[in-house]
Formats: sequence, structure tokens, C-alpha cells
Amino acid sequence: MMKYRITILFLALTAVLSVACQETGDLGLCEMTVSLADADGTYSVDGVEIVLKELSSSFEYHAATDARGQAKFSVMPGIYDASCTFKEGFNLINGVSSMMKVSRGGENTFVMNLNSVKTHPLLIKEIYFARCVDPVGKLYSSAAYMILYNNSSDAVCLHDFAIAQGCPSKADSSNPYQKRGIDDLGYVPALSAVWWFQKDVTLPAYSQIVVSIYAAIDHTREIPNSVDLSGADYVMYDPEVFNNSRYYFSPYSGIDKSHYMKTLSYAAESDSWALSFKSPCLFVFQTEGVSPEEFVKNMDNIEDPDGKGTQNCAKVKLDWVHDGVEIFDSKDVSASHKRLASMVDAGYVISIERNGYSVYRNVDKEATEALPENNGRLVYGYAGGTEDVESGSTDPSGIDAEASMANGAHIIYLDTNNSSKDYHLRKVASIKK
Repeated sequence: MMKYRITILFLALTAVLSVACQETGDLGLCEMTVSLADADGTYSVDGVEIVLKELSSSFEYHAATDARGQAKFSVMPGIYDASCTFKEGFNLINGVSSMMKVSRGGENTFVMNLNSVKTHPLLIKEIYFARCVDPVGKLYSSAAYMILYNNSSDAVCLHDFAIAQGCPSKADSSNPYQKRGIDDLGYVPALSAVWWFQKDVTLPAYSQIVVSIYAAIDHTREIPNSVDLSGADYVMYDPEVFNNSRYYFSPYSGIDKSHYMKTLSYAAESDSWALSFKSPCLFVFQTEGVSPEEFVKNMDNIEDPDGKGTQNCAKVKLDWVHDGVEIFDSKDVSASHKRLASMVDAGYVISIERNGYSVYRNVDKEATEALPENNGRLVYGYAGGTEDVESGSTDPSGIDAEASMANGAHIIYLDTNNSSKDYHLRKVASIKK
């Protein structure tokens, strides 16, 4: 997805949110003005969409900036997140401001830092993690996977690529980085361990690889609602490092040892790399000048943010990160905190636990329809989303990506560096047949 090159182009842009809040009529609304600004002052760009999200309800307000770079809203008092994403030449500009308290009778100013990023073809297409119900009505937690996808027409070599999870593992847990400010760290904390490919893997154009995070077996043999992770072309955890029997067992595994992803645990007494089944956070990065193994073995790159040894993190350079996905549980959005810097992910996707749903990337409709080889091969009328359930969502493109690929089409997925726009909640995992 995103290859962050601050040194190539650092705009040091900020968007200043000037909030003048007063009652409007009998509705008790607050008038809110959002103003874009860069380091030199007012950033007068019209047509930039500003999105406000009210945290307690997830209700959204949308407005575009005028010629002065200002967007006006009438909102109810509450706590809001704000975000915007737009292109400037070949660069994607985005930003986010979190936990803005809007109240009557006061005037408040909030700063939203904007970042310029360049795209990279490797992105996270899907994450399955949120448990499902077994035949006797119990929740099954031992299946999880992610899909890495080549979003371009050229092959991509995964040399020195690694996957990691953000800290803490749950968005609503105590965050040791919150007071320091996620955007002020200058790096992305990778919790407990990172996984890397033990040999060079090449992804052809518009192709994918499934990474089995837990047991690489056919879970549907015992749990029909679960998924089959025994695909011979999948990759999986390294059982030599993690051996917690709750997550790592392989009685039916069809994955060859050459497909194991190597890992090193730098967390105290850790026997697993367990994802939250409510609100995980994953990112993909590529080391430069050093291998992933050398990077995590160097203790100068490891820190203990809370002084307890339970949340040891590797300090991954921002410009190494290619893609990241921040996930909040639908019941805990207001209590959740960002773990990824806004230049990695300017938003978050809302998930619903216990139903076996997956977080799935939206299709870039315009780019996909523009590919000449897709003529007559795209399948429309996508019905795999969860828009019919509370806090659910769907792909606004209307293109059924999986059906289209089965029909010979090439899919280009949306890549705005903002999970709120890039993903939706899917009812059935894409690999489930």
C-alpha cells in the first residue's frame, strides 16, 4: 500500500479546525468550521472533503472546503474524529484529528497533521480474526488469517518483508504510547514479535498470498462456520518459536515447512502471537539495509514502553511501513485509541465480533473499470457486506471482487491510506467456499 517517503516530500501540512459552537435554532446544534492550513498559513484548496465521525454513534458528517479552504458543519455537541484525504499531483495527502470535544458556548481549535505519502503495490486485502460459533454454540477462536495482495500490473518480490501488530493488542486497552502521542513517536511500535518470509516470495500481478496466523489446518472439519487454512500455497507461523496449544496445532496441515514464516519473540515469556478477536491492528513493512531478523535481534531497536516487560515493542521506521489497518470494535469505539500514526492509517474500520465476519478492502471502481482486460468480466451487485446489520458496512463500488476475479478480471483495490474509506465488514471470509 503506502511507501512513506517523508524525506522525499515532507509538506509539514496542518489542518486547523476552528470550532465556534453555539446553539442554532431549537436544535441545539453547534456551528463548526474546518480550515485547512499548511506551515506557511492558510491552505486555500476547494473541494477537499472533510469527514467528521461522532464517536458514540459513529454518525458521519461530510462537507467540502470552499475556495478559502474552509468547510462548515452544524453538529450536535459530542466527541468527534475528523479526517480528510486528497491528491496533490502524484502524492496522497491525508490527515486525522482524534477525540475533538465539541460543546456549546465555547470556541475550540484543533490541529490535524497532514502527511504526503506515495503508494506501494503491496497491501493488506483482508483480515479474518473475529471468531465464529461452533456447532454447540461456543465461540471458536483458533482460526485467523490475513491476505497480502499485489495491487499492480507488475510482479512484487517480498524480500525482507515482515508483518507485525500494533501496541497494545486491543484498541481499548491501556495504551503506553497514548500520552506521548502516536504521531509524535517517529516510528511504529511492533508488539511482541514480527514475522518475515524465510525465502524470497514473488507475487505476480494482481495476485495474493494467504498468511495463516493460527493453526494452518482445515478448521471446517470440526467447525463448519470457520475457514480452511490448509492450502498448500499458503504460508504460516513458525512452530519452533510459538507453541501455545490454543492457537498452534497442525493435525491436518497441508503447508510445507518451506512456507513457514520465521519469527523472533522479544516479549517476556511469550508462547503465542495472539491477535485480539475484537480490535486487532496489523501492518506490513520492509526493512532496508538490514534483514528483519537482524533488526529485531538488535536490542537498540526494542523498548519496554510500560516498564513491565509485557508489551515489548520493536521500533519500526515510518518509511519502512507499506500498509497498516487499524480496527475498532463496534461496542468500544469511544474507548478505543489509535495505534498507528496517521501517515500509516488516517482512520479505522469498525468490526463486529462473534459472527465470523472479516475486514475486506473496497474496490477502486474507477481504476478497475479502466483496465481494458476487464471488459465484460466484472461482476456487479455485490451483496457480501454487512450493511443490513447495526454498525455493518459494505463496498460502495458495488463490484463483487471475488466473483470478478473468478471471471478472469483484475481487481485494483482502493488505497487512500485511510481504513475508514478503504475497508468494509464482510459477512463471509473470502477464502470460505
